[in-house]
Amino acid sequence: MEKNGKILIVGGGIIGCSTAFYLTQAGYCNVTILEAVGVAHAASGRAGGFLAMDWCDSSFTKDLARKSFQLHEELAKTLGKDIGYRKMNTLSMSVLDGTDKKSNKKNNKGCDQAPDWVDGNVQHCQEIGNTCTTAQVTPKLLCEALLDKAKEHGAQVKIGQVVGAEVNNNKVTSLKLKDGECVKCDAVLLSMGPWTGQGLAWFGKPNVVSGDRAHSVLLKPQIENSDNTSSHIDNTALFLHYRPNYAGKSQEPEVYPRPDGTVYVCGQGDNHPLPDQPAHVEHSSDSC
Repeated sequence: MEKNGKILIVGGGIIGCSTAFYLTQAGYCNVTILEAVGVAHAASGRAGGFLAMDWCDSSFTKDLARKSFQLHEELAKTLGKDIGYRKMNTLSMSVLDGTDKKSNKKNNKGCDQAPDWVDGNVQHCQEIGNTCTTAQVTPKLLCEALLDKAKEHGAQVKIGQVVGAEVNNNKVTSLKLKDGECVKCDAVLLSMGPWTGQGLAWFGKPNVVSGDRAHSVLLKPQIENSDNTSSHIDNTALFLHYRPNYAGKSQEPEVYPRPDGTVYVCGQGDNHPLPDQPAHVEHSSDSC
């Protein structure tokens, strides 16, 4: 396709923003993201952003995972904006609820590696990553930085919900928006996350994309030391095995402290169906 061909990207999450970035870096000057709600509105703006270099080494995605880990560090240096990148220490930690009922004492140092800000009944922990093998970004900041750089090279964003496509002689010629507007194009990329099946239907293709609902909480802790000075939560990510009240099924929340002082916590998913469109994504107080 010619470099001035009109490319439409449906969806302004991490796939859409990164594709716009790399297309403009390659010299394509007529790139538009069509986004129904807002950039990084759904999972791309609410994900944890944890990165591991070698956790997929036994999988067919080994090379992809290692390249991705390297690429995020490079982007942190070249995008020219804060994307919340930093290298992490990472621990697997087993925790029981509160106080040990037998001893009536807290065991908040179940291992020497537990950071100072961990205060709980730690039974066991071990290092599963260090600053050479694990890191993090803040996904929403990364999306925004990629898009801003793409805009510098001509990319645009148009807010509007796509509801259909015009195809002539097996070639897509335009996309239809909910307000009736038709946006002409030479090529279309679907980057709609778990809603990509809706886009495939515009072209008579089967839905081969699905998604699961997950939950996360962003905490803004106020921690003080005994001398009333603020306590810094360091760059240690925790993968927890937590059994409440010494009984029941173990839960496995993940805890990612971020450079801005917030702490991202994600927990169990559920089987609740996703809404028909990202604009209808809502907070679930019960799950959080």
